[in-house]
Amino acid sequence: MLGLLKLVRHFSWDVARLSQRPGKSSLLSGLFWTAVGAIGLLHLAGALGGLTFFGLYWPFLLVLFGLGKIIDYYRLRGELQFRATEVIGLILIILLWVGSYHLSRAHLPLLRLPFWSGDSDFGIGDLLGEKYAWTQEESLSAASLQTIEINNIYGDIRIQGGSLESVDVRLTKEVFEASEEEAKVRADQVKLLTEQAGGTLYLKTNREDLDLDKNRFKSHFEITIPPLVAVNVKNAYGDVGISGLEAPCSIEALHGDVMVENHSGELQIQNEYGRATARNIEGGIRLESRRGTVSA
Repeated sequence: MLGLLKLVRHFSWDVARLSQRPGKSSLLSGLFWTAVGAIGLLHLAGALGGLTFFGLYWPFLLVLFGLGKIIDYYRLRGELQFRATEVIGLILIILLWVGSYHLSRAHLPLLRLPFWSGDSDFGIGDLLGEKYAWTQEESLSAASLQTIEINNIYGDIRIQGGSLESVDVRLTKEVFEASEEEAKVRADQVKLLTEQAGGTLYLKTNREDLDLDKNRFKSHFEITIPPLVAVNVKNAYGDVGISGLEAPCSIEALHGDVMVENHSGELQIQNEYGRATARNIEGGIRLESRRGTVSA
């Protein structure tokens, strides 16, 4: 409402009044707060993602500001020009929305900070409490196994070729809580789910059925499989790393990096908001990336 009120004042007041009370009739701040309010309401209504929308479409605010200035020029016969505060405001808006764009690509659970050392991800969960981790391991027979399908969310997946006789799975449950007791309660809720139907083995957790804060809990998979078993991976908000396989491999990743190396089968990668890298590949490759970089 504040933004709309400023816009009404700006386009209804005369030059003298605009000059006397610039703060209450600012075109730039009126557009800004109107845009923030409208996008915020649409975000709460589930019609769009506020941060992503900010990051992608902020230049339209500058377009509207420019159109408003053109209207002012003819409406006020060129008597009202740019103010220093408007120039500073434009610079701040550009910085704000460029920052929003990068945050929308990173998505806060996996925000990478430029001053953070090493290759590890720094998440908002790291600011919410101490980190505790528990592992669960399971070994499954690979007899008659042809395909493995892995589904995960908010965590990394690492797969490498290994034994011909078994599929070895390690699930690491990473929890951020104020105390180890509270963290253990959360970790115990998450179970490793395995199911084999025909020649396909399905691996996932029951996380999507639980009410867990995405910023406080991560589930990481480390899996060793026979090299000749095909792999289908779906992962969101985490990285995927695969090496040493000789069978077809399909990866769908969202908000995370993908690295495949030393692979001699058909390879297909669909990635959004992250890097896709393929090294030392023998076989057909299909890489699709949306708002991310590709290196092959």
